[in-house]
Amino acid sequence: MSDEPFNAVIEKASGAVFFVHDASDYADDGYAVLPAPDDFMRQRYAWDGTQLVSDIALAKAAALDSISARFYAVLGQGCTSPKGWVDCDDKAQARITSAVSLMRELTTLGQAPPTLSWTMFEKSPEPHTLADLVQLGIAIGMRTQTLFGVKQEMEAAVEAATSIEDLNAINIEGGWPE
Repeated sequence: MSDEPFNAVIEKASGAVFFVHDASDYADDGYAVLPAPDDFMRQRYAWDGTQLVSDIALAKAAALDSISARFYAVLGQGCTSPKGWVDCDDKAQARITSAVSLMRELTTLGQAPPTLSWTMFEKSPEPHTLADLVQLGIAIGMRTQTLFGVKQEMEAAVEAATSIEDLNAINIEGGWPE
């Protein structure tokens, strides 16, 4: 990471704003180069033709993107189940639905094995009966719904924000249940 300060580069034709350490490639009439505001990493700016101004719509969009990214990061950390820690991402949700369906169909046909092997979070196989798989599915589903509820609350707070200060008060990194 460079210790050089960031510069705001504004493309005059479009008003697009981006931030770089070395602005020497943008030293022509098509660009304006200014020192970057101290808070440029948290906020979003637009060019009004003469200066950088905070743009609440851009800041809201960035906050919503950060909330979604954090949701998937927390979901990707797994969750507890009756037999231990398991994956809880979209793939795990699809896999457990398929495994329960398979075991139920095989049971109907009288061909169900006593257990299916489920790969736990740390990649070890663990035998699961149909009842175990149902409980696993409930654990994955409840974790997902709990986290989705937190995501929705944060998104509502972002939509309700009327200022950059309101957005900065939303703790996107915190508030997620363990």
